[in-house]
Amino acid sequence: MTKLIAIYGLLGRKYTTDLLCYLAKRLGVKHTLILGDIGSPSVIERLISCGLRVYGVLGRYDDPSVATTLSRSGGLLECRQVALNEGVLYGYGMSGCTPQPVSFVDNIILISSMVGYKYSCCKGIKGPLDTIVELIKPNYIVTGGCVEPCFDNKIYSPGSLVRGYVGVIEFDHGVFSAKSLNVYRDLLLRF
Repeated sequence: MTKLIAIYGLLGRKYTTDLLCYLAKRLGVKHTLILGDIGSPSVIERLISCGLRVYGVLGRYDDPSVATTLSRSGGLLECRQVALNEGVLYGYGMSGCTPQPVSFVDNIILISSMVGYKYSCCKGIKGPLDTIVELIKPNYIVTGGCVEPCFDNKIYSPGSLVRGYVGVIEFDHGVFSAKSLNVYRDLLLRF
């Protein structure tokens, strides 16, 4: 089984990074998905230093230094696929990359910093994600771009970390489950 933490909208908040490291250790998570708007390369470095493998796509507030830091660690998923146990992660964010069909056809999880119009579990917007979904044909879609957590069929958004939301995703033999926690509210209550 693969367990991941999914975050959107960290916006450079270093104190929240320490909470994420604590949460990952408590849950036995080794991987983090950044769904855009990380805001600072130092946040990525902090997540890596606490033992997490970080994968991510770029959001509206991410500059080239965020891409460079993710790329150096092998975690930049912009129009790239990475095998992760029995599945594959494919990323599409705000880099403007040209998507290619995925060579691995089973258990694809599309990671994006944006929602689509047709493929969204919150208020959708017209943009490139719908076209990407039709090209890649993922089994599941995990997006940033939603302020509140939502799950609809095969589409999941953990909600924004600005409001304290973090996604916990489990993936085992093609079975995908996801839930959102609020690090400000639930962290003390659940542990």
